[in-house]
Amino acid sequence: LFADLVSSIAATVSTSEARRRYQQRLDLARAFLQHKQVPFTLRNKIFAYYSLRNPGGMFFDEESFLSGISAPLRREVMKHICAPCFLALGLNSKRIDPLLQASMCDALQSVCFVFRDVIISQGEADVPGLYVISAGSCEVLVKLKAPVAKGTSRKNVDVETRPGVATKAPPNLAATSSEALVQVAMLAVGDLFGEMSLISHEVRAKATVRCASFMEGFLLSREGYQKLCAIYPAFEAHITAMAARRLG
Repeated sequence: LFADLVSSIAATVSTSEARRRYQQRLDLARAFLQHKQVPFTLRNKIFAYYSLRNPGGMFFDEESFLSGISAPLRREVMKHICAPCFLALGLNSKRIDPLLQASMCDALQSVCFVFRDVIISQGEADVPGLYVISAGSCEVLVKLKAPVAKGTSRKNVDVETRPGVATKAPPNLAATSSEALVQVAMLAVGDLFGEMSLISHEVRAKATVRCASFMEGFLLSREGYQKLCAIYPAFEAHITAMAARRLG
């Protein structure tokens, strides 16, 4: 009974400390954003990111926690965390080489995006790597030419002036066409995108991928992929074959 009481008190103290640290980080962020006069819409996106990254209003130092437990326990925790990624890549967690599995856990990076974050822009050459969605959703958008009558003011026409950002064109600028982003697909939990960036650095993104609500997941960077392939050539063959199947 005494041990249970001590355990309960310790858990309460730990939770309170996690919440205190989160609030401290939030207060510092508010002060910085106010000092720099960052627009309120952008501030709200940043606070949404903080909330998503720190569920329950608690801040945990994941790296510190993982480094504080034994290597076998750390591997088991990471296997559990990365399981959705193995499933999305078509890797059976019970049959995969344990060494490859451990190496993949080390290579995968946790990522988080909020509403309308542009993760990949159509035409982008330097896509960071392959993304796997573990929570949330994204929309796939492509640029299509939209006709505009000659001599028409373009002040009411949305055009993309830089990747992922739609802005109003200056008035009195005559044109016969503009580009509009059109949704062609939705991506949900278990879906992946960006795999072609692992296979060739010369391939440009065929579409824009934008966060539709929120998105949590994993990123396998090109650098991480190359390190894995150098040790496990069969993994390279697996990803290449998967990409070929998805291209149809």
